[in-house]
Amino acid sequence: MIAGLTGGIATGKSTVAARLRTLGATVVDADEVSREVVAPGTVALQSIRKAFGDGILHVDGRLNREALGNIVRVDSAARKQLESITHHHIRAEIAKRVQDAVIAGAPSVFVEASTERYADDLVGQDMSDRQYAARVLRRRVRTAWRIAGRNGETLQTVEARQSLATFDALVAPR
Repeated sequence: MIAGLTGGIATGKSTVAARLRTLGATVVDADEVSREVVAPGTVALQSIRKAFGDGILHVDGRLNREALGNIVRVDSAARKQLESITHHHIRAEIAKRVQDAVIAGAPSVFVEASTERYADDLVGQDMSDRQYAARVLRRRVRTAWRIAGRNGETLQTVEARQSLATFDALVAPR
């Protein structure tokens, strides 16, 4: 079984993924993959540097996510350019990891991402507005819009993705 794990930002998808791992499932984390494809020395990071300049790098050559975020948050053309650089690398690596897990005989594979393209079914993680607000505050984020804006998501895109999910919730967040 290959299933996508979907849900809004700060709804506990990582908590669900951790629980699934303890139950023996293979979990492919798109956030982890997105960090790895822009590691120092990668083609994606070299392309980002070429497009946005040296100011998006730390002194040690790692991507300065805050500096790059400051650019793409206010410039939709820059965000689209960044996405055109990174998305195919991320998708290819996710597909490879899913394929590797299936070949290795993993009984279940969950992809923690916007996963309609990789999965046979979607599992949605959600929570009450009160739980959500508490999680956002614990993360010390000034506003929920900043969370959504950082990932280019709006409430409408989160709700549309969740409407495709097979289940409303899998594991209640703590």
